[in-house]
Amino acid sequence: MRNYLNNNYITINTIFLILIVLIFLYSAVFSPQSGYPIHAIINGKLASTGLSRAFSELVRGNISKAIEYNSLSLRIFIFFCTQLIMRILTSIAVVIFPTKIKTIVVVDTIQALVLFAWSFGALMMLQIQMFRI
Repeated sequence: MRNYLNNNYITINTIFLILIVLIFLYSAVFSPQSGYPIHAIINGKLASTGLSRAFSELVRGNISKAIEYNSLSLRIFIFFCTQLIMRILTSIAVVIFPTKIKTIVVVDTIQALVLFAWSFGALMMLQIQMFRI
């Protein structure tokens, strides 16, 4: 049973790791100057407006330009960077300490939830404020 949990956890971590890497690759390959193949579905001002452009700038190390595109972009970028590292570290931890999988999963989940709340909470609150009349 424990081996089954370890394998599933590593599989899920690998899927998230691949998705995060794809997000970073998309941001690195495309830029505000070159255009993006995936365009916004909603035309209008949203709290997330400019995140793709900001991520492209952050991948290139242009923090000030990224913040011009979206003031919350650095928080969200930090979330994805941290999650990329955590997917690798927690997968390694599960392999090295297979008997500690429950503890690893709990610590990983708490860390991810706290960082998610910090990263995306401000974005969600800003969006709520923007919809108020």
